[in-house]
Amino acid sequence: MGVNASEERLAQLSRRTFLSMWSYQNPFYRHGKELCDVLVVFGNDVLIFSDKSIGFKECEDDKELKVAWDRWFRKAVLESIQQLEGALNTIKKRPETIHLDAKVSSPFPLSLPAPSHARYHLVAIAHGSEATCLARLGRSSLRFDTRIKGDEKALSIGYTEGHFVHIFNGTALAALFESMDTTADLIAYLRERRDLFQGRPLSMEGEEDLIATYMRARRPDGRTTLCDAFGSPGSTFLEVDASAWRSWTGQPEFSLRRQTLAPAYLVDDVIEHLSSEFTQGRMIIGQELPVSEHANALHTLAAEGRMGRYLIGLQVADVLHETPSSFWSVAVESPDQPRVMYIWLIYPMVDVQISEARLEQAIVEQLHKYVFVAMGKFPTFDTFLGIAMPNAKATRTSRAYCLAQRNDWTQEMQLESEKLSARENIFDHIETTVAVISAAI
Repeated sequence: MGVNASEERLAQLSRRTFLSMWSYQNPFYRHGKELCDVLVVFGNDVLIFSDKSIGFKECEDDKELKVAWDRWFRKAVLESIQQLEGALNTIKKRPETIHLDAKVSSPFPLSLPAPSHARYHLVAIAHGSEATCLARLGRSSLRFDTRIKGDEKALSIGYTEGHFVHIFNGTALAALFESMDTTADLIAYLRERRDLFQGRPLSMEGEEDLIATYMRARRPDGRTTLCDAFGSPGSTFLEVDASAWRSWTGQPEFSLRRQTLAPAYLVDDVIEHLSSEFTQGRMIIGQELPVSEHANALHTLAAEGRMGRYLIGLQVADVLHETPSSFWSVAVESPDQPRVMYIWLIYPMVDVQISEARLEQAIVEQLHKYVFVAMGKFPTFDTFLGIAMPNAKATRTSRAYCLAQRNDWTQEMQLESEKLSARENIFDHIETTVAVISAAI
């Protein structure tokens, strides 16, 4: 089945934000029957997207506008909601029927969480009203007013019955993915948005104003409670500042945001490189494993929000550009997840005569040593994810990872870890303490 321009745009944005290992375009549940436009499975969070592009008829007067609005709302919004609810029902009751191809010959590669543990996020993308909104309202955004029902008022979205569905048009979608480009950040926004909409009555001139309100209210740790962003909990009605988006995006910091956060994208690049190597069959060690195993292992790193990735990236960048003649390492505590430690190993320039297979085997063995020593040095951490990558001046591109849990750590393992640290000078200057977050050797 063909993919239109808006669906392809959604798929591109989804892959950039959720990364390709967890985001799948146009899955099927029966021969030739699409489940949805994009399905994202990230741990217990399941995001289901429906994307529809429906033309909005030009109108001479308010009467024609209401007729055109009712038609557009029915086809762009209500039919998306119907598709999303059908997809949710399939995911809950018949997950084994979901496949990646129209011939249902390629099973969906990730395990779907049990309904009792899953958090479902239904998202309807409704294109086609932007030009009419711009002409009639002065901006290309749909208005929202939870005091009205459905399509009761032209160019305004009211509340809809049934499972909560997030409704965005093209303008809102662009603002959403521009502002929140990690899985953790976007899921957090959707959760806060749902809670806000299900609370006090609310109105806004455009989704992007709510996004700006959310982003400007973020605490230093990157977290935000939307309800708190509106001040007094005693008010019975919430009205979003209609100038919030214009004000926020007009700040110099906004245009420099991606440049400022550049170290954070090092984390994205590592995850996407490993994913690409696997999907293209180029992963030397681990290619025989199912994609679900790699997704489960890398989920820890991918669950970091943009601010968390920035803090991680800053520390990795310090050793990434050190002299390329030796190994460098840094241990970084997760900013977002308790009891998680990342061990980054930067390997030196390597003789061109050494094969990729031999190189990868060597860096994996070295990485396992560093992770094992770190498990002895940092006893209050449970999860250790090691990532090996080349020095910034190196010409090789091989990367590797290993995941280890400390839940079965023994005294014998502790002694062996200490011996290895002393024998090979791995983290040998770091005492066993949680006060040390990072150190380079």
